[in-house]
Amino acid sequence: MNQILKTTTIKLLSLFILVGCGTAEDTTKLSTQLTKDNVEKKFTTTTDVLDFVDPFIGTDGKGKTYPGATQPYGMVQLSPDNGRNGWDWISGYFYPDTVLAGFSHTHLSGTGAGDLYDISFMPITGEPRFEKLDDVKKTATIVSSFSHENEQASPGYYQVYLDDYNVNVELTASLRTGVQKYTFDKQHQTGQVKLDLDYSRNWDSTVETELTIINDRTIAGYRKSTGWAKDQRVYFYTVFSEPMVSKRILLNGEPIRSCLMFASQLNGQELVTIEGLSKDKNFEKVSWQ
Repeated sequence: MNQILKTTTIKLLSLFILVGCGTAEDTTKLSTQLTKDNVEKKFTTTTDVLDFVDPFIGTDGKGKTYPGATQPYGMVQLSPDNGRNGWDWISGYFYPDTVLAGFSHTHLSGTGAGDLYDISFMPITGEPRFEKLDDVKKTATIVSSFSHENEQASPGYYQVYLDDYNVNVELTASLRTGVQKYTFDKQHQTGQVKLDLDYSRNWDSTVETELTIINDRTIAGYRKSTGWAKDQRVYFYTVFSEPMVSKRILLNGEPIRSCLMFASQLNGQELVTIEGLSKDKNFEKVSWQ
């Protein structure tokens, strides 16, 4: 994936042997079989260390990690959210869950602090599916079912298929930019992208939002929130690969809470969105490989 540092050769320099209830003779045999020379022979070919990374590790149990796309020291952590409140969903994603409510651009991994989840997007086709997910949020949330059989993740990349909307979602990220690719099924002539600036869960709470429609392919705005991170402000600038043919802005009180944008004549095409966490369009260029 773009801009990710790769090491091409692995050598196992240290050998750790865990021996349970066994004799000294058993230990000697095991040590002979796993000598440094024997181990190094298995790694003499060129190997990409990233092949050994599994971003799903820690997303179950009490790991509190997220599986989405990010880079070391990156400002963007673009990852799926289940849409639920609760300790198991502190990072936004819990592996045993079966629904997704969107893909937001900031996440905490393994901290135990339920915050961030800023700038949440969700592709939709047809009528949205609403579901009340917990007792904390009183209103229903737009969601889609998904299966782990149609989900994958690797360093800097995440992919999932939304069963209810027949949309394949792919995510990647650079240091300050998130890129989402939505591939709509050919049976759908139009698609929708929901931007929910009011999306907040656990400790997070939306304070103020702003959205500007610059043209039929470009929007910008910010989200101000409070929670574990006090007085947090995230600015974004988004460019779409396809033009919007209509838009609907929903208000809940004074702040702008969400916006529905419609892409037309997709017919199996890809809709790519590029979100820079910046006040202007001067964000990094990211491309799919």
